[in-house]
Amino acid sequence: MVYCILKAFTQLGWTPMLILPTHYYPNMVREFYANIVNKASHSGELVDSWVYGTWIYMIRDLIACIFGCNNTGLVV
Repeated sequence: MVYCILKAFTQLGWTPMLILPTHYYPNMVREFYANIVNKASHSGELVDSWVYGTWIYMIRDLIACIFGCNNTGLVV
């Protein structure tokens, strides 16, 4: 509420990302986000991360498909 995240995500069409599935693996999610390569300099098109000894490569279109969210709009 303090940061108005719901309002911002709604404007961007990203609200589905805030709804967690019934079953998920929090340690794997944490590992994925903690190990994203070149966080400050990446283009936003490709996200690569090292998770439990395996490289994970995801493009923005795939991430949008998985989360069921909009892949167009302002860059944030």
